[in-house]
Amino acid sequence: MILNTVKTAMLPLRPLLFVLALTMLAGSLRADTITMFDGTVIDGVRVKTESWEKVEYLKPKVTTLQSAQSADVKDVVYGQTSKDYIAALALIDEGNVVDATRYFEAVFSDESLPEPLRAAAGAERADRLLSIGQLDLALDAYGQLLTAFPNTRQLPRALLGKGRALFFKKLNDEARTAFEKLKSEVDAKKLGELWLMQADYNLLLLDEVSGGKPEETAKGYEALRSAAGTRFPLIASQAELGLARANFAAQKYDAALPLYEDIIDKRLDSSKDIVAAAFNGRGQINFAVAGAAIERSQKAGAKGDKAKADSEHENAMEAYAAARLDFLRVVTSYPDVVAQQPDAMYYAAQCFINIGGPDSDARARSLLARCAQRYPETASGKKAAAAK
Repeated sequence: MILNTVKTAMLPLRPLLFVLALTMLAGSLRADTITMFDGTVIDGVRVKTESWEKVEYLKPKVTTLQSAQSADVKDVVYGQTSKDYIAALALIDEGNVVDATRYFEAVFSDESLPEPLRAAAGAERADRLLSIGQLDLALDAYGQLLTAFPNTRQLPRALLGKGRALFFKKLNDEARTAFEKLKSEVDAKKLGELWLMQADYNLLLLDEVSGGKPEETAKGYEALRSAAGTRFPLIASQAELGLARANFAAQKYDAALPLYEDIIDKRLDSSKDIVAAAFNGRGQINFAVAGAAIERSQKAGAKGDKAKADSEHENAMEAYAAARLDFLRVVTSYPDVVAQQPDAMYYAAQCFINIGGPDSDARARSLLARCAQRYPETASGKKAAAAK
């Protein structure tokens, strides 16, 4: 679960030379680039207006506005931005999401800047606040975006984000209403199949956490993965992850493992939160396999079968070692995926304890202390506090 634990920081003072460099860069990049879902790239243009209906732009030496349907637009990269926008992107690359949100807020509030850029900054700010668990601030940011620019191209993104924030706040009925509203807006405004699939995925996620009908939920994930195919790889990966979770919950480890590994194999083409969850998922499978092997080892030992007891113990240690690698990968390589950190820290510590060896106790205590301190309201954070 994502937690509301990270506090907003004040804007840092940027070195003068850095700011000058940003200003020069902002002035040197003049053209905008529009990328369509079908792979078409429209570059060297100047975006003039954006709405949920269309993106209007000018081509060089052409005075007539051209347009593309927003439902077909995958991304817009703005060539002429501002030093604050560029600074925000640089901070994102550095992993400093908190300060980046303040720069995006500055862009969003700057009425001298083009509306499409301000709306994009507003959406980025809200999404980043959501990613670090600032749920109330994220909800407020999405609301500000929709109030300032009610017809923005970012409309479905904001509606999705609001639903996700409500989901993370465990306001499931309100989240369901938000996702259903997204579906109705997609239908009424023809916002595109991507957003319909996003709504369907999150509704399935609500069904999953409610624990209602897991077999139907698994079938829903499988159908969504098939529908997304190669056209919408992010949705396909999300659905594949949901299907893996469903199989793991049913202790169908042989079915869950290849799904997690497929996501991991394609990690360069997927989002960090999905990949981190897949590493955690694979780690959980190996952790469960190790626990079962320990149980078999103990039963064999009780019957006097030393050879089998030793063999199962060795299998357990190998599985714990594999699980530890996956959990530590999440801790070290995906620190900004806040939702996955508590489980990764807690179970990595348990692996150290079970494997033993030099420094294992110290490593375990360190991980448990961090987990308990940073994520005190999560299940793993509470277990870590009790165990450290």
